[in-house]
Amino acid sequence: MFQTSSSAMLPTFAPGDCPIARLYNDTLKPQRGQSIAFAENGLVFLFRIIGLAGDQIQLIEGEVFLNGTALKRERGQSFRLTGKDDMRIAQDACDGQTECDVSLTRETLPDGTSYEVLDVSDTRLDTAALFTVPKGHVFVLGDNRDNAADSRLPSPMGRGFIALNSLIGVFEEE
Repeated sequence: MFQTSSSAMLPTFAPGDCPIARLYNDTLKPQRGQSIAFAENGLVFLFRIIGLAGDQIQLIEGEVFLNGTALKRERGQSFRLTGKDDMRIAQDACDGQTECDVSLTRETLPDGTSYEVLDVSDTRLDTAALFTVPKGHVFVLGDNRDNAADSRLPSPMGRGFIALNSLIGVFEEE
């Protein structure tokens, strides 16, 4: 069990949630779309795997391109965004208010795996360079694309590529 301390995985996991993960081991292969826990410098982080070794990932104006093809994106469910979840994002998305309803975006990977992401404002991370995932690593993104220090940013500002030997858990999602 892990307790989330940030809004990086909203709407999947909110700050303070305690999701339960299945322990990661060498018999499990990481899969695109899985939410994972990994350890880095004594801290545990939760993100979603988007790219595997050899994959090329790029973000252009909020769209994720996997091996040159844009992931399918469509309007998802409505989500009540509050300052309790993420004050900065809420104030930006809610015209200065501390809460409002926003539309989520349903993103679908080539194998049909889909999940909802929170992407309600334009940020500098909406467009990122072309990344090629090295052997023994994965590329992760937070579901809260507006507030996630994930693989789009090199360490120490973000996470960079995640080494497979740092994975500690895989979350089962509905």
